Amino acid sequence: MNQQKIQVCVIDDEDVARNALIEVINNSKELQVSCEAKCVDSGFGAIIENNPDLIFLDIKLIGGDAFMILDKLKNRNYNIPPVVINTGFKEFEDAQRALNEYKNEVIAILKKPFLEDWEEKENMVLNKYYELLNSNTETTIKHNVIIVNTRFKIHIIKVEDILYLEVNKQKRGMAKTLIITDDKEFEISKTLNQIEGQLPSYFVRINRFVIVNGKNIYEYDHSDQVLRITGVSKDFSVGNTYKEKLLDFITNILGAGEY
Repeated sequence: MNQQKIQVCVIDDEDVARNALIEVINNSKELQVSCEAKCVDSGFGAIIENNPDLIFLDIKLIGGDAFMILDKLKNRNYNIPPVVINTGFKEFEDAQRALNEYKNEVIAILKKPFLEDWEEKENMVLNKYYELLNSNTETTIKHNVIIVNTRFKIHIIKVEDILYLEVNKQKRGMAKTLIITDDKEFEISKTLNQIEGQLPSYFVRINRFVIVNGKNIYEYDHSDQVLRITGVSKDFSVGNTYKEKLLDFITNILGAGEY
C-alpha cells in the first residue's frame, strides 16, 4: 500500500505563481495538489468540496482576499485545516494579521518568490504541519477498537481488521506509528512500545519497527528469515531477537488455534 500524501489546495490569483507552486508540490514525496482556485468564491468552494489537508493561500485574490475565505469557513463552522499564507512584500503586514487572527490555523508565511530554496521551505511547512497535527490527535484502545481522534475526524478501527503496525520512519517530528488495514492507512502519535501492550495476544512483534496480526501469517521462510502475511505483498524481515518468540507463537498458539 502506498502511503497517502497530504492533500493540498492552492489558491492564488496569479496563474504563473499558482502553476509553479502546484508543480513543485506535486513533485514532493509527501504533498499532492487535490484542488486549485484563483478567486474567493472558487477557493471557498474548492475547500468545501475537496476537504484538503493543507491550504496554500494567497493574500490578495480575485473578488477579495484570504480573510474573506477564512471568515466564510469560520462562519460555516468548517474545521479549517492548516494554512500556509503566500504573500508578496507589499502584503506582508496582511499576512501577519492572518497569522494573528488565525493563529490556530496559519502555520507559516511564505514570501514570494517562495520557490527559492523550496526544499528548505517545504521542510519547514511539513514540520509545522505535523507539529499541529500531533498536538490535536488522541488515540485510545478499548473494547477491541482503536479510536483515533484528530482535529478533523474520528476514526474507529476494529483491531481484528489491522494487518500490521509499523513505525513511520519517513515522517519527521514526534514518534508516529502507521496502522495498516486491508484498504486504509492511519497514523497515530504513539510509539510501538506504547501501543504493543494494549493489543490482543494474537499480535506479535517481529522486529523493532513492525507488529503483525498473527492471524494473517501464512508463511515463514527460515532461509531468508522473512515473514509473509495475507493481504500484504511485501515480505517482513524478522529480527534475531524476535525470532524465537515468533516461532513459539506460530507453533504453540497458531498451531493450537489459541487466540
